[in-house]
Amino acid sequence: MLKNEFTTPLEVEDLGNSLRRITAPLHYFDPWGREIIVPVGFITDFASVPALARCGVVALLLCRLLRSVLYHPAWLIALYAAEALAYFVIFVAEWLEDTTTDAIAAVHDWLYATRRFPKPVADWILFKGMRAKNAPRSALLKRLLFLDAVGVGGWFAWWGDARRRHNLAAKAHAYTEAGAGGRT
Repeated sequence: MLKNEFTTPLEVEDLGNSLRRITAPLHYFDPWGREIIVPVGFITDFASVPALARCGVVALLLCRLLRSVLYHPAWLIALYAAEALAYFVIFVAEWLEDTTTDAIAAVHDWLYATRRFPKPVADWILFKGMRAKNAPRSALLKRLLFLDAVGVGGWFAWWGDARRRHNLAAKAHAYTEAGAGGRT
């Protein structure tokens, strides 16, 4: 019995705006041996890490701006500390953004969209799937960061997923109509 293994490669079409459309069924067997199939046409944003990087850049710029107008030593120490934290956030976001998690992130998005399993199970599948056979493997620290991030921030996606998926589909449709997909 297959467990924690992809049996097909991830094949996607870039829709712009960090969106991708699945172009061939993605087959994954979870850690308990259940098959999960992400169908053709499903739209995913993979791991939504760029927002974290944008927050880090905004925080960095804000710290630099405030440092140029606040000269009190206490403020400067706090701003330097915040700036160091912003650099750390940017570093972590870049580290998490690599493509090693794309396939399991698409499965995770599918599980959130379909509610096939409860949220904690979907999050655990993401954690375990980052070490799946036939896919790039992620280090324990990276997997723990992802698990922690979806454990806390994933609730926003979980509860707002129906609306978000509708918006993603509308954006993809608009892209297809206006872009290369609309030309014959």
